[in-house]
Amino acid sequence: FAGCTSLTWLKLMNNRIGQLSSNTFANNPGLTYLDLNNVGLNEVPQGLFAPLVNLQMLELRNNFVVSLPDDVFNSQGNLYTLFMDNCGLSTLNPSWFAPLRSLEVLNLYYNSFTVIAENTFENLSNLIILDISYSLGGTPTIHSNAFRALTNLYQINLSNMQLQGIDAG
Repeated sequence: FAGCTSLTWLKLMNNRIGQLSSNTFANNPGLTYLDLNNVGLNEVPQGLFAPLVNLQMLELRNNFVVSLPDDVFNSQGNLYTLFMDNCGLSTLNPSWFAPLRSLEVLNLYYNSFTVIAENTFENLSNLIILDISYSLGGTPTIHSNAFRALTNLYQINLSNMQLQGIDAG
């Protein structure tokens, strides 16, 4: 997409791309919407999203990325919608979400993490919708303060998570 310097919207859904290089979007800083739904990704290369400083909506759903680089979203301060459902994520790294201060919608359903730590969503005070249904495997653990910072949260979906109790507070 090197010659497409004015590109703002890119939908690659349901292709068999498999791998992307770290400079795939280097010449597309104007992208506001990127759909990588079901493109066969098994990893997200370091710096893939770094040039996309104007990105507002990102769809990574239905890939098998399992893990992401710690700084995967460091340049995405304008991102307000992130879909990472059905990606095979086994952990939720707080560093992924730390830069996403504008995020309003986060879908993480159908993953396989077993722990939601206290500080996982710490910087997401603008989040209004969180869906993590069908995501906790094994013996699920949600820290009692995991959602404390989500002061604007309007909707949360914790369906089918095999929860065996809810702490007071």
